[in-house]
Formats: sequence, C-alpha cells, structure tokens
Amino acid sequence: KLWKEATISTDPEVVQELVEKASLLIENKELRRKMGKAARQEVEVGKHSINYRNQKLKQIFDEVIGK
Repeated sequence: KLWKEATISTDPEVVQELVEKASLLIENKELRRKMGKAARQEVEVGKHSINYRNQKLKQIFDEVIGK
C-alpha cells in the first residue's frame, strides 16, 4: 500500500510488517551496521549528498538561463 493510504487508517498488515522489520533491526546488529554504513555513504557521496544536490540545482539553473 501507499504510505499515505497506510497512515490514514490503521491497517493490521502494515502494523505487523513494521513490527517485523523493526524487530529484525533490533535483533541483528550486523544488519544495523551494514544499513548504517550504506546510509552514511549515500549522504556523504551519493544521491543525498550536498555535492549531488548542488550539481542537480546547477543543471536546473543552467537550463533555465539557457546555457
């Protein structure tokens, strides 16, 4: 289901899935570390980095001014 739909009403299936995924992370230290490292990498040099955002903004501005 879409997140918006899932947040409008309480869907037992969605709640159960969230509990299962949270439990998996709580119980699995190595998975938490792996996901944490991947997230940090994404923020430092990936699609969520300042450099990536600035490149995209420059591209948009260049298109607007006709470069």
